[in-house]
Amino acid sequence: RRMDPRDRAHACAVLRKLLLLHPDAAPELRRAALLHDVGKAGRSYRALTRILAGLYTPRAVPAAPRLRGLRGAWQLKKHHPAYGADLIVAAGGGARVAEIVRRHHAPAGDADAERLGAADAYF
Repeated sequence: RRMDPRDRAHACAVLRKLLLLHPDAAPELRRAALLHDVGKAGRSYRALTRILAGLYTPRAVPAAPRLRGLRGAWQLKKHHPAYGADLIVAAGGGARVAEIVRRHHAPAGDADAERLGAADAYF
């Protein structure tokens, strides 16, 4: 419930696309599709801030300390996979699910993370 309704709807759309592309997707990959943006949860992320962060995010954005405003939006855009993976592990959500989430923007040879990233890229 802490995820923004837009992020929840996006997660469902990504899962639907993933299943269209890969109906044989493993259960861990399906869970990762639903949770891939959970690292954005609990933070105010206004529409204008999302748009500005989407248009430009600096290359070097520290993961900590957590910031607010546009700088915080840059952090979320850049580091939400790691934030989400940490939340998943802390909640007992499974190491493999967390790893797929952590790598979905930079798969580095992880086939499941590549599949998730490809499904996510449609939106």
